[in-house]
Parts: sequence; C-alpha cells; structure tokens
Amino acid sequence: MPDRLQADVIMPIHSNPSMTSNCVESVLANSGSALHSLILVNNGAPEPEMPETLAGFARRDSRVRVLTCKVNVGFVGACNLALAERNGDALLLNNDTIVTPGWLQELAEVVHSDPRTSCASPLSNNATMFSVPAFAAETPADKVDAGDVLAACAGLPRWTEMSTCHGFCIYMNGKVLDLVGHLDPVFAPGYNEENDWVMRAKAMGFAAKRANRSFVYHLGTRSFRKKKIELEERNSRILSKRHPYYFPLVQGFGNTLDARLAAHTARVELSGKMRVALDLRHVSTERRGQSQYAVGLARALSGMSEVELTLVVRQLVQADGIHARLVSTDSGLHDVEVIHRPAPVVDPADLRLLFASSAHAVITHLDMVAHRVQALFPTQKDADRYRSTNAMALQAAQAIIASSTDTCREIVEEYKLPPEEIVVVPPAIADEIWGEDHRADELPITDLVPPGRFFLSVATDHPHKNLRNLIEAHAILRRCWSSPGDPPSLVLIGAPTRIWGGVYDGLDAAASVGVIHHVSATRDQLQALYRSAEALVFPSVYEGLGLPVREALSVGTPVVAMPFSAIPEIGGDCILYPNGFSASDLAQALERLATDSALRGELCERGLRWAERFTWEKTARATLDVYRSAVLRPPSRSLEMRRVLREAILNWAVTCPSAGESLPYAQGLPTVPPEEMGIINACRALNIAVHRRLRRELDRIPAVVGRKRA
Repeated sequence: MPDRLQADVIMPIHSNPSMTSNCVESVLANSGSALHSLILVNNGAPEPEMPETLAGFARRDSRVRVLTCKVNVGFVGACNLALAERNGDALLLNNDTIVTPGWLQELAEVVHSDPRTSCASPLSNNATMFSVPAFAAETPADKVDAGDVLAACAGLPRWTEMSTCHGFCIYMNGKVLDLVGHLDPVFAPGYNEENDWVMRAKAMGFAAKRANRSFVYHLGTRSFRKKKIELEERNSRILSKRHPYYFPLVQGFGNTLDARLAAHTARVELSGKMRVALDLRHVSTERRGQSQYAVGLARALSGMSEVELTLVVRQLVQADGIHARLVSTDSGLHDVEVIHRPAPVVDPADLRLLFASSAHAVITHLDMVAHRVQALFPTQKDADRYRSTNAMALQAAQAIIASSTDTCREIVEEYKLPPEEIVVVPPAIADEIWGEDHRADELPITDLVPPGRFFLSVATDHPHKNLRNLIEAHAILRRCWSSPGDPPSLVLIGAPTRIWGGVYDGLDAAASVGVIHHVSATRDQLQALYRSAEALVFPSVYEGLGLPVREALSVGTPVVAMPFSAIPEIGGDCILYPNGFSASDLAQALERLATDSALRGELCERGLRWAERFTWEKTARATLDVYRSAVLRPPSRSLEMRRVLREAILNWAVTCPSAGESLPYAQGLPTVPPEEMGIINACRALNIAVHRRLRRELDRIPAVVGRKRA
C-alpha cells in the first residue's frame, strides 16, 4: 500500500448550482488529506450563475480545479476530459451527492488493500446493490443517518468483493486506469459506462469492491430524462454483447449474502427488528427431541415483538398453533436476514434453503450422535453422505448453536471449527406439554402401568440408549430385592428402531418380568407417567439434548442417568449417577433410589429448582442474540468459506440423491404448493387479527361475578 493515499475527485456538472454547491462543500469539508484535487467539469451548464459558482470554489481552495465544456459532452465525455488531467487515482462523483467524514480515505484504503483491486464504491441510501438499509431500493436521504449506518456495519469485514461498482461514486485505482484505459465513448452520453470499465478490468484479473465503512448520500436526480429508457436499452445491448456474462453475473450475485451483507446489518440495527426464517421441514408428528426443540423455539420466537417470523414447512401441521408467515419453497427467501435450521441437515436437498438464499445461515446441532453412530444409517454410503453434508453446511454457516458445551467440544474436534463461532444455548422443555399441572390419578394411565410403583424410561431402542443394560439391571433388582413390598416395575415408552441391538421387538418374547413396553403415549399420558413414576431412568451413553431428563426434572421426578456426554451438564447434581457402567452398578442405583425416600425428596427439590433455569423465553432470547451476532458481526472465516463452498454446496444439493425417508428424521412429506400458501397465509393473518380484536373487545367488558370470560 502506498505511504500516502490520495485521489483526484472528478465531478461532472450539468445543472443545479445549489445542489452542486452542497456537494462540493461536503467534499472539501470531509475528504481530508486523501483529496489531491477536486476537478469540477462544467459540462455546458445552462444556468448563468454556474461558472461563477465554480470559480468561487477554485479561488477559495487551491485543491479545486475547473474545466469547462461550452456544450454538453455527456457524462462519459466530461469524465474522460478530467481523467486525462488526473494524477494517480481518480474518483468519479455525481454532483447529486453528499459525502461524509472519512469517506475518501476509506475508499482509498479499500482499493489499495491488495494489488488486484481495480475500484470500490461506498454504501449509500440509493445505489442498488450498495444501498442500505433497503437493498436495491431507494431510501430518502433524510431517513438514513450515515453515522448510525457505519456504527451498525462496524462489525462487518472492511470490504466485500462485488460483481460491479456503482457509477454515482466509484474510486478507480490509477495504475489499473493506466492499464484498462478511460471510459469507452461508445456508451456516451451515459449509462453502463462504469459497468463496462469494471468488466474490462475483471477481464484482466482485477476485482471490484464495496467499502463497508464508507458512506455517501445519493439524492438521485434523474439524468437524460427524455432519452433515459432509450439510452439504457441501447447501452445494455452493447454491454451484453461485449460481456455476455455481465447480466447473469450481477443477477446471480444479487441473490448472495455478500451482496446484501451491509443492507441486512443496517436494517436490523436501525429498525430494531429481525426477519427470521425457521426451517421446520424436519419436524415429525411424533415430536421427538429435535422436533420438540424446533417447535418450542418457533412458538417462543413468534411471541417476540422484535422478530418477524417465517416458517418453512412441508405440511401445515408442522406449524400448527404458531403465528407466523408460512412458506413451502426450498429456495429463495431473500426477504429475511437469517435462516435458521434448528437441526443438522440430513437431506442434501435441504441445503438449498440455507445457501441459495441471501440470508445469514444459522444451524443448531443438538448432538453429534448421527455423526458417530453408524447404526443410525442403513448403509455406509448414507452415513458418509450425512457427514459430508454437515461438514459443508457447518463450515459455511454464519453461526452454530450447540445444546451443550460437550456437543460444542465435539463439533470443534470433528469439524475443525473455531470454538468462538459456536454458541451454547441450552434448550428449554416443551411448555405446551408440561404447562398444566394435573393430579396423576385424574389422568388416563391405568392401561399403561401395572398397579404399584414403577420406573419410567422414555427412549427409542438405538444401541446408544443402553436399554439392554437397563432391562438387565431391572432383572437384577428384582432378584436381589429384600425391602418390604414388590420392587418397582419398569415401564418403557418408545418406538422400535428395528436395527441390530434394538430391544423392543424381542421384548415380549423374552417375557421380562415386571417390564412393560408401549410404543407411544399421548401428551396427557406422558405427563402423568412422569409425575407418577418413582424415577426416570435414562441410561443413555451418548446424548446432546437429553429431553426426557429435562422434562422429568421440570415436574419434580428424580432421575437416574449415566454420567456420559452432556448428561451431567443437563442435570448437574440433580441426578443420581451409578458408581459404574455395568448393569449391576445401575441396579444398585435403582435400589438406592427406590428405598431411600429422603434421597428422592432431595432430588425432587433440586430438580425443580434446576429446571427453573431453562425456559423458552431464555432460550429464545439467547437464540436471538446469536442471530444478531451473526448479522452484525459475522465471522470473516465463515463468509469466506460460504463464498468458496456456495456453488459446491448447491451442486451437491442438486446432484446428490435425496435422503427420502431412509435417514433419521427425514420426513418425505408432500410439499404444500406455493400458490396455495398465499391463501393459507391470508387466512391465518385474518384469524389472528380477529382473535386479537375479540380479545380487545372482551377486555373492555367489566368482569361479572360467576361468569367466565372467553
């Protein structure tokens, strides 16, 4: 980088002395030592006062030079006239602009950040892909504060490589100008001349950049009013013929995160609101751990005033009871700042939602079980595909949420990610299941449990759930039982996996005494089972979420669990841990809990206090903080990896066979047609509005003794 960065600012002027004066004043006041000279080109201005106005600036400031064209030679001609007079770097600036402090120095430093940069343009209120807070749209200058924008963008990379620059304000590297030449007169009088110059520079290997810490107001007066459409069409044809890749390049780039990085940041910070899309396509009707987490988070986020929530679903039941906009598309979603996948990406086809969009990608990993346990997959090819899919997705995500520090550690070890890019956000329990406190004898569980005391297990029979050891431990407990009365029975709730090592399919044949298995239970039944059980027994040796443990603690039910992976973090000292890992060690823990009422009472009290720490409000708040950090301070490494891997990820999503229903949690549910989604959203919005209005009306009615409000 040169010791002293300076540029000649070139301002073609055709009309409007007042606006021109404001622009010149801002350049002289805010450019500092980076301004070598200000070249004002009087391009046949019709106002008689214009020459004296410009001459006055030249008399007042030695840095100002005035060039005069007796007739209007067009924007291209005026710029080229001044470029011939330049000394080194040049900046072309419209006279319908107002520059801000430090603007020129920042542009100069961005252009000279590496020798392969040809040009740069600043952020603006009105400059298509350089516009903030509204991307590719104009925001009135009096509605945008440059200081607030630059403060919001302070956590972004200093620059972003772009598909082109914007002609209203373009800083051009002097050495590249010497190589590429001036603006091509074929584009006279104007339109697309700067895009042609950038493409000519790109053809020689030079890049265009956006300076994310420089801001210039663009008032947006219209040039060539009568011939505007004709000129744009003519010059677009010339540009397309000369550079056939230009328009596809710009259009494709406009749908990337790089294009909208600053606009996302400015909008979130200035509006105080976050537009979030939550991917619920993996949610199953069985409401397993990952599904419960996703639905609980969606409900909590939908109730936050600072979140504008969109849900991506395959079936309407996946968003049942959640107030949010629904979409069923697997690509697009360019009107949100964040897309959150609250589960690992199982099906490669689901990658498109995250990385074909222009939103920041956030992924939650509740555990690393599927990464390590081969038995979850029907073939080695399926396992490899899962690992490859997640390796790409995690490297390119702007934020990763882990359910525990243990899972965080594993993600770092397995995927070689910086630990500071992974945030631990403990999930809460499902409020909709545990919100009502029923008496156990009022709930329908008599058909599920035998008379007397019982231990409860809620789990599938994957080998890592360690149910074979539990059943053996229960048999040992029965054989060694010496206390008064019968030993507690064992009630198992969970679907069979039908893989080698599973226990549910052969359980009846084994005729295990005192062991009862049910494939599923209703919500009320499950709540009653938790509240009535002697304890929840959770012998799993590999867990990241451990949802049954959280649920048991929240209703004051003691827990016996193995001190593996995330379990000590989930339950702390509220759990009774066996002294070892054998069935005998587990049996001893069961016996101790069954015979020590004081211990049960102590664990119950500890569990209730512990569970109070985990609410959906806290989880949603912490998750929103992750979103904000991803938007305002995205890790540079993740942005670079997303840029490098984007095409590979999208090609993988297209060419890799769909996982269908062969992989864990994949749904294969039919998609709601997009044309129907508009009607559905309209109906949902109407229902919500009617409900809120009815509630307001009811709140105005005085309470009547003996009468319940609706």
